[in-house]
Amino acid sequence: MKVVPYPDHWMSHKPMPEMKGKCLGIFAHCFVENGAQETIRDVYRTIVDVAIEEKTCTVLSGSQSLVMPNHNLLYEEWTDYDEFFEVQMARTYRKGFLRWLDPIRNGPVSPEFTEMFHSSGKHPFNVAHHAYTLVQSVHIAPGREEDARQLFIRHVDDVGQDSKNVLANIHQSLNNPQHFLLYEIWSDFSHLVENELISERRDELQVRFNALKDNALPEPAMEIFQIYYDPDKYVPPDQFF
Repeated sequence: MKVVPYPDHWMSHKPMPEMKGKCLGIFAHCFVENGAQETIRDVYRTIVDVAIEEKTCTVLSGSQSLVMPNHNLLYEEWTDYDEFFEVQMARTYRKGFLRWLDPIRNGPVSPEFTEMFHSSGKHPFNVAHHAYTLVQSVHIAPGREEDARQLFIRHVDDVGQDSKNVLANIHQSLNNPQHFLLYEIWSDFSHLVENELISERRDELQVRFNALKDNALPEPAMEIFQIYYDPDKYVPPDQFF
């Protein structure tokens, strides 16, 4: 198990009509200095509390890697690709976010933008400290992307039936369309490690990965995170007159 690959630069906004009506996913990676793990949790909680109220934001979840505790992941889902880049990226509070991270981060904030194209359900809320995220990464050989999509869809539908699985979805990177990210939430860490990761289902997925992967790009990787903050989106109560 090792840290999943992440972009080394920010993606510039470009027109993508094919993203209209599709879910924009963001995997924002941030590595912090030793001793700053609690500080980044506080920063991420503040970031989440502000950004989750944006109209087109549906999910924001902060988690810490169990593979490398200095690695934190902010997972996001947005309903409008163009609105995010044209409006959200220009918000003044985003510059504030980076200023909060500057004193504690060890390296850049590295966001991977994705199209989430299949999911077993809706992302849960308020599961912090009671759920674990498994992120699995694979770079697919050119021309095999559709084969990879069908493989992942079948896997998500299958794993979503497991009683210990809270959610499974799959993303294709917009930074690099050869990069696919499997995102799963599990309610039982022992079950995940002692059963799921050594299951026939996972072994078969790895075999199929190997048949589709691009050997010139980073090897498939898997990383487990513990969720520490994922609040429900605030919905104002009905007004009574």
